[in-house]
Amino acid sequence: MMAKKELLQWVEANCSSETAKECIKNFIEDSPFGALLKMTKEDWKDEFQRWGTFIYNELHPAIPMEIDQPNRPRGEQVDISDPWALLNFMNMQMIDVSKLFASCRLLSEEKRKIAFSGREAAINQAAEKFKVFADPFGKDKETRKLPVASGLSGLGKTRLMDEWERIFDEADVLRPRFGVLVPYYNGHNPHPVEKSMGIEASFSWRLLYRVFIEGNGKEFSDWFQDYLPRNGRALTLRTALEVIRMKAVSLGLVREIDLFHMFIGVDEYQSIEDVNGIKVNREPLLQDLINAIGGNVESESTSPINNIRIYPMFAGTDFSVISIVSSSKTETIRLPMLLLNSFEMARSVESIPCGIDLLKQTPVRRHLFYLGGVPRWFTEYILLLVKDVSGRYDKVPTVEEAEKAFQSVKIQYIAAWGKINIDGKYKALEPIDFIKLAAFSFSGLKVVLNSKVIENLSWARLRDSSVCLINDSDSRISIPYAIIHEIASYKPAEFSSRVIKRFIECLKGLVEKVDLLMYDKSPWQLWEVFGAYFHALRINAFLIIGRTTVKARELFEGALING
Repeated sequence: MMAKKELLQWVEANCSSETAKECIKNFIEDSPFGALLKMTKEDWKDEFQRWGTFIYNELHPAIPMEIDQPNRPRGEQVDISDPWALLNFMNMQMIDVSKLFASCRLLSEEKRKIAFSGREAAINQAAEKFKVFADPFGKDKETRKLPVASGLSGLGKTRLMDEWERIFDEADVLRPRFGVLVPYYNGHNPHPVEKSMGIEASFSWRLLYRVFIEGNGKEFSDWFQDYLPRNGRALTLRTALEVIRMKAVSLGLVREIDLFHMFIGVDEYQSIEDVNGIKVNREPLLQDLINAIGGNVESESTSPINNIRIYPMFAGTDFSVISIVSSSKTETIRLPMLLLNSFEMARSVESIPCGIDLLKQTPVRRHLFYLGGVPRWFTEYILLLVKDVSGRYDKVPTVEEAEKAFQSVKIQYIAAWGKINIDGKYKALEPIDFIKLAAFSFSGLKVVLNSKVIENLSWARLRDSSVCLINDSDSRISIPYAIIHEIASYKPAEFSSRVIKRFIECLKGLVEKVDLLMYDKSPWQLWEVFGAYFHALRINAFLIIGRTTVKARELFEGALING
C-alpha cells in the first residue's frame, strides 16, 4: 500500500499547477493516512476536481493488483522516494558495482563497424531537436517535439538511435554524455509485472535495468519477476534519472558540478500498448510515456536543479500509433527515413577493411542493387560474405559464395516480407496485392493515407505494417526493389488480366535487358532501353490502378528529357 510520503512525492512530481500542488500537499499532510484511504473517488473529485481523480487512482490501483496476484512484483520493499536508498538497492543488484552502462547498445559491434550511410537528413533533423533539448526553456511546443524514426522493418531505425554520439556531435552536446536504448522486444518484451503500475514507473525500471543490470546481473524477465521492488509502481522518471546521475558521480564519470547529458532511445514503441499498465487518464499508454519523458525534457523543476538534460528519441514501425498521440504537453516529429540508393550502400560496404574487395565481384554489386536499399538486408548479406572470406588472403568472394549469401538473405527476409497482422493473425499478401503495390510505386501518384486499396486496408495501415514506405513530403509510395524483382519472376499466364500480363512482361524485360547488364555496360548504353521499359511499366501501372486517362506530365513525372 502506498505510504503518505510516497503520495506526497507523487503529487510533487505530477501536479503541474503549483497552486493546486501546494493545496493538495497541505491537505494530505494534515489528514490521517487512514482517512485518506477511506475517501471515495467522488470525495476526492469534490475536493480537488480532476486532480482528485488522479490521486484516487494512485491510491487505489489495487483492483488489478489484488485480483491478479501473479502480476505483482515480488522484490523487497524499497524507499523509492529516497534516491540514496534506491541507489543502494540498485548497487546490490549488480555483479560488478564499478560498471555502469555496461550493455546499453542493441546492435553488435560487428554490425556497427559497417558505416551508417544515407541518413544525414535524419541525423541533422534530430540534432536540431537536441539543440533545443540542451536549452529547452522558453521554447514553444512545436520547437520541443520529440524525434521519431518510423518506417518498415529493417530500415535502420535502431541503428539511427545507436548513432546517438554522432547526433550529439552534430548538436554540439558537451561532455560528459551517456546513452541508453530501452527496447520492447527480443528478450525485453512487455512483462506481466508491468500491468500493476503506470507506464512511467515501468519504463523507469526498464531504464534502471538497462543502465545498472543489463549484462551485469540477472536476466530481464527474471529480475522483473523476482527482484523488482513490490512497491515499484511509485517510481518516477525523475527519481530514476537522479539515481543514474548519482551513480555516475560516485564512479567519477561525472563531477558534482557537471551537467549530465543522457540520450534515451525507446525502441519498438508500438509494443508499449501491450504492456497493459495502469493509465493516468483515458489516453493511450504511449501518450502517458511521451508526456512523462517530455516533461523531463522541458520542466523547470527537473533539469536545472539536478543538472540533468535528457535527449529522447523513439523508433518503431507503426507511425500512426505515435502520430495520433497529440497532447497539450508534448508532440512528436517524424525523421526522414527512406530506402538507400546504390551509392549509399557502396559507401557503407567500402567502410569495412575488405569492402572494396567484396565490390570487385560483379554479382555482389548486383545483389546489393536487388536488395533494394534496405539496410538490414544488405548488412546481413555483407556480413555473410565477410565470414566467408575472413580466413583467407584473397578477399574477393567467389560467385558461388555471393549467390549462397544472397539466397540466405532472400529466404530470411524477402520471402517473409508482406505479412500483415489482421485481428491477431498474420496473413501474407497475395501476388495480385504485390502487383498493385508495385503499380502504385511505378505510377508516381500520390496516395491518401486513409484510402483503402489492398485487403480493405488503408495506406496508413500498410505503411505501419512494414509493407511500403510513404514519403512524408509528397505522399508517394515506394517498396524495396527486391520485391519488384520477385514480381518479375511471376508467370504472366497465371493471370487473366492482359494489363497485368504486360506489366509482368515489362518487369521481366527490365530485369533481363537492364538490370543483368548494368554492371557490364556503361550507363549511357542502357538509358534508352531503361526509359522504354520504365514508361511502358508506368502506362500499365496506371491501367492496373484504374486510370485510363492520364496527363502527359503524370506520365513523364521525374523524367529528364533532352532535345
